[in-house]
Formats: sequence, structure tokens, C-alpha cells
Amino acid sequence: MYRRFPFLAVALLAILAAPCRADLLPPGDGQAVADVALRYGQSLRAEDCSPLAHYIYQRAGLSYDYASSSSLYNGAPAFERVSTPQPGDLVVWRGHVGIVVNSEDATFYSSLSKGPGTDSYESTYWLNRGPARFYRYDSSDNDAPHAVTTSAPPPQTPSVSHKNKTAGSLARAIGRLVWLPGKHRNFAQSAVISIAPTRYLRAR
Repeated sequence: MYRRFPFLAVALLAILAAPCRADLLPPGDGQAVADVALRYGQSLRAEDCSPLAHYIYQRAGLSYDYASSSSLYNGAPAFERVSTPQPGDLVVWRGHVGIVVNSEDATFYSSLSKGPGTDSYESTYWLNRGPARFYRYDSSDNDAPHAVTTSAPPPQTPSVSHKNKTAGSLARAIGRLVWLPGKHRNFAQSAVISIAPTRYLRAR
């Protein structure tokens, strides 16, 4: 009889702990986060790993206070450390963070030396960086309820269109050809600016 009590105690603790873990991101929503990374990650080509991970979660509808990879490695309020990763989890080293895309082949999405893309966290390079930690989004630590979505349009990043670049190059070329002293020079510059599209002036 008494030998059964330890097992009953373990079962009871598991039942009591279950409601706490109910707020962790379920596998389906985790896969949606991974899909957002693959779909929109290229939008922030120049971003570092921590802003990129934060951006992807924001784009997926999951909010958390921005944290650097070092802070995430030590544990952040919006995430709970897990031993078995699933898609959408953070994979974190000291100084780098990514988002698990496929836990079966150990791929993750992050800002790499060649730009945003996927790699294996079981490759020699990442294994040499030390043991990785995995963190799962925990909605219980966030005021706003989460609603994962992959249908939002990609963000509009500031850029200068090809047409504006062409107009700007043309205006600068004419400006270099026109070189008149005094008032005539001012008149020539005004004429060059007047033929440049308004969007060019804004792009500068």
C-alpha cells in the first residue's frame, strides 16, 4: 500500500502543474510562428537576431517586451524554458537567438552571416557555441491575449523605388553638367530641381 504513495504524489503534482502549462504556446500556434518566420523574415534583412525574433513574434500576433539574446538566454518573463523544442520556440545561445522551424531536423530561422535564413542548431558551428536553450511563449505573463495569425500582409519597410532612384540620378547628372557662376548658376540649379519628381526630393 505505502509503496503506491510516491506514484500518487507524482501524479497529483502533474495534475496540479497542468493548468500552469496550459498557457504555453500549443504546437499548432507554434507552427504558425515558424510559418511567419519563413514568410516574412526576409522583410528585415538588415536586422540583428534579437530584433528579428521579436519582429516575427509581433508579426504573428504574440507580444512581449523586447529582450536581447543574452537576456533571453537567462530567461525572460514571456517565455518558459522547455527541454523538448517544437516549431515556434526560441533557440538561444549566449549572444544569439533564433526560432525553431522544424524540431525533427533541428532547423531554426535567424539572422545569419549571409542574411536571414535557416540553419541546423545541431551543426558543428552551433554545437561549438555551447549548449542551446529552448524557450516557449507563455501567454500567462502577457497582459494582452495572444492570437496567432499568418494572414497579415507583409510589413512595408522604408525604401526608395527604382523610379525614384532613376529620377534622382538623372537630376544629379544634369546638375553636374550645368555649371554657371553667380545668379545664372542658381537659376540652373532651380531648373534642375524643378524637373525632378517630388518623390525624389522626399527620398533624399
